[in-house]
Amino acid sequence: MYAAEAEQIPRLLHEIGLQRENTFRAVGEGTGTACDLDRYDPHYIHLILWDPAARCLAGAYRIGRTDFIIRNKGLDGLYNAQFFHFGKPAMGVISKGLEMGRAFITRPYQRQAGSLDTLWQGIARYLLKHPEYRYLYGTVSISQDYTDYSRRLILGWLRAHCMNAGLARSVRANFPPVKLAMRAEDMPLLRTGLEDARLLNMMVVEAEPDRKGIPVLLRQYLRLNGKMLSFGIDEGFGGVLDCLVLLDLESTAERFLKRYMETPS
Repeated sequence: MYAAEAEQIPRLLHEIGLQRENTFRAVGEGTGTACDLDRYDPHYIHLILWDPAARCLAGAYRIGRTDFIIRNKGLDGLYNAQFFHFGKPAMGVISKGLEMGRAFITRPYQRQAGSLDTLWQGIARYLLKHPEYRYLYGTVSISQDYTDYSRRLILGWLRAHCMNAGLARSVRANFPPVKLAMRAEDMPLLRTGLEDARLLNMMVVEAEPDRKGIPVLLRQYLRLNGKMLSFGIDEGFGGVLDCLVLLDLESTAERFLKRYMETPS
């Protein structure tokens, strides 16, 4: 694992853009361009999953140091500020956090169970070097490759079980998912009859023609006690449903903190 600034890796950054687009497009997402690089990449940190044996890129994650970005670029330099309005309470929290985004693992490595864990270990090592950051936040995408039923179900379940009720009041989506709202009469069922994320996953598997479950990155954040702040639609990225999630490292289950954040020997 490596962490680098864009100016240190100009050629590799282009490869990251190419592989991002290929990976996201394969699941019904993506920008529709040949290379997924944007105006935010130059001032973000890039966490790189590299296979030294094959000498190729296996995946990457983009990290935004919120305090640094706002200080040097203003709020407009923050990627998620184009999709969500953050009130003062939310800004007070995310200014102590890292914005996470554009995570991908290339197709040959998606079947290797350790790939995502290795990315998270890289995040943990970065946090160990930067203990001033208490929070991780960013969007997890539900693509249009999922049926509308599954997207409504996931959205309704997250709203019923996983909201950060206090902070969510100070975050507003610029493009809310109004067409994916659950019927009011279905919400009590989500609250009382579908309390476990494993049951949600089973229902999604049953509903999807290819029997895929909820996205693996969403499952990972839920295991780490991530809480939702808001939801939006990104029409410029394949019409994905974006779930804005916040992870408070002080309230994350201890066994997972130990798994990822033990100081390497």
